[in-house]
Amino acid sequence: MAAAACKRYCVWSSVAFLVLLLPVLLTDAQVSGCKRHVMHINVTSSGGVLYSPGYPEEYPDSELCTWLLTSREVGKVLQLRPLDLRVGRKVNQNGLCVGDVLTAYDGNNTKSRVLHTWCGGDESVAHSTKDSVLLQLVTNDQRRYRGFAIKYSLLTLSDNTCDGTFVKTIPLEKSAVVADFSSPVWTFFPNLPGTCSWRLVADDVTSHVVIDLEKFDNGLLCEDGNFSIYDGPETTSPEVVRWCARSAKPFTSVYLSGSQGLVVIRTRPNVTSSLRFKFYTRAKLYRSCSLQQMPTLELKGEEPTFIGFPFAVNSSGKSCPVRLLSSQTLLLWARIDVMEVEGQPATCNRSLTGSPLAVLQANETDGNINVPQLVPQSCWRGDHPVYWPVAESVIISPAKNTKRLLLKVTPARHGACHGRVLHRVAPSDEALAIRHPALSSRDFKYSRNAWCRYVIGGESPTDHVLSRVEGELCELEESCDDYVRIYDGTSTDSPLLYDSGHENHLVAYVISTGRYVTYEVVTDEKANRGFIQASFNSVPVMDLCNGVKNIKAARHAQNLSSINYPQYYPVNYICQYCISAENPNDVIHINVIDSDLTYSCADAVEVFDGSDSGTAMEYLGRFCGRDTPSFVSKQAGLCLLFRSDPSLHGRGWLLSYHAAPPSSADTKSAERVVATALPSLSASSSSSSSAGTEVIVLAVLLALVTIALIVLIVVFVLKTRQQRQQMAV
Repeated sequence: MAAAACKRYCVWSSVAFLVLLLPVLLTDAQVSGCKRHVMHINVTSSGGVLYSPGYPEEYPDSELCTWLLTSREVGKVLQLRPLDLRVGRKVNQNGLCVGDVLTAYDGNNTKSRVLHTWCGGDESVAHSTKDSVLLQLVTNDQRRYRGFAIKYSLLTLSDNTCDGTFVKTIPLEKSAVVADFSSPVWTFFPNLPGTCSWRLVADDVTSHVVIDLEKFDNGLLCEDGNFSIYDGPETTSPEVVRWCARSAKPFTSVYLSGSQGLVVIRTRPNVTSSLRFKFYTRAKLYRSCSLQQMPTLELKGEEPTFIGFPFAVNSSGKSCPVRLLSSQTLLLWARIDVMEVEGQPATCNRSLTGSPLAVLQANETDGNINVPQLVPQSCWRGDHPVYWPVAESVIISPAKNTKRLLLKVTPARHGACHGRVLHRVAPSDEALAIRHPALSSRDFKYSRNAWCRYVIGGESPTDHVLSRVEGELCELEESCDDYVRIYDGTSTDSPLLYDSGHENHLVAYVISTGRYVTYEVVTDEKANRGFIQASFNSVPVMDLCNGVKNIKAARHAQNLSSINYPQYYPVNYICQYCISAENPNDVIHINVIDSDLTYSCADAVEVFDGSDSGTAMEYLGRFCGRDTPSFVSKQAGLCLLFRSDPSLHGRGWLLSYHAAPPSSADTKSAERVVATALPSLSASSSSSSSAGTEVIVLAVLLALVTIALIVLIVVFVLKTRQQRQQMAV
């Protein structure tokens, strides 16, 4: 019975174990089964998303997964856009992949041309030239990665040939059209300047045209040509963008205000550039146009997005507000430039009540927009209106009577400046450092599209502000519109103290005439390497040192210090002190207690024997850096001349002075003067005598140690012999 019961128990236990193990086996089979056959995917106009095995969990090692994607519509090719990709590693030096790799082939087998190879965090977009793409994942790395999610869709490839005479029309249907102008072909007159024009026409007149710039390089130099985008079918239509080679991408997307647009590329002969556009349409009609329900637009990267209004309308033709979000961060830092109003360049001559645009910023709670706040309008360089919103949701609402509006929206990675005026106080005992507008401490770049303004004041009403600016601007460009300015007052309307202009190397040291300066940094849309940093200090009023300061020295010690000691002294500073004894038979003694001047001795205090009475003055020496020497005059007077240059400075100096009869000071005076002029000689005798004493002491100690070692060795040998004799007996 016990055996039978045990047998039944073992059987049922085995069955239960297999039942529990079956889901795990099936899961493993699903995860690793991709290497056993090619998985076929028929791509329709709706597209789809392809995931790596086990995504978003780590995919298994030692896998070979293959997918064959085939277009089901005649004349359509495929686009692969990674939504998330973490596969293997990439070698930064040469871009090669290490270990795991995802490869796309332009065809139905691995002998076809390689479209793209993904690894690391690469999220490049790939387009096929045929109706099928073979996608293959090879994993042989010991490390595990999250895998990928790739969106696949259909699009149309446009023929990039043109003859420079006719405008080519590209109809836009449901699927997008990709036009790659990497190698334009001029059918006629290949050795003459050419112009290629593509008119974009939406099949549905209620739709709007959208243009994305997917690829660009610096091949299209400004002297070789440019390209333009027009908000309409002709070159007489408003021009949204005109661009030639820059180090920064000109835009991410252009949302035209109607169902037609025009792209024109102009180049000189034998000039090749790499430009890839994606053309598609979006819906214009929306059911509701309110703050509760409105079109949403996600901004990506740092490149500008151009938006033409009306962006959308409801069934009654009323213009809809647009909600802007960041696709990368919770808060959206953005700069919104009003470029055109009713086809004319926007100006700042409109009052806030008559503004054609309202920009609101609001945060969200459980998906609901809180009460929005109106963002005030600023004027960019006194030209066109600009807004600087910072919020989870930014709402753009054009005025009711505005028929056409063009905006340029530029996301920012951070918003430390954002056009606002920031107030700071310049301390007197340390430097107020402003390093703007930095992106990272590693990449040595400063931000694009920045507008930083600071009003910096002195600590006390009588203080002035010392400003020091240094940096490198526009290292990657021959010229740019970036600049640094310092104004002598509380606004940019104050007198100009410093303007970097088009200089690449910034070195400026200026002092305000009053208590305040305004520090302004402006950068354009070009990406540049370099840095901009400034520091500010409060310094006392400069007329404290006009003329010669005459001081009477008594028999007891008194102190004298530089202006503002122990805080920073001014730059570009000259001050003269003449100390004279009350008794004409006395001489002057000076002992420097503290000194914090530049080590290069560009800032220094020179000492002269005599007074300002017109008698000949003998140069006694100087001190700078951290020197603390002493001086004795030969006459009844002594003068100090303190100079500081426009560069760095320190806390200054402190000394004591007194008068004394020459009978008790002659010997010491000569010794101190020699010590000041030749410090190495002043210590030679004392150092040699002390060095001789030290040598004798060391020799005696060494002899004693040697004798002790010898005695220990002899005692050890004698004891060893005695022990051996005892053992032998």
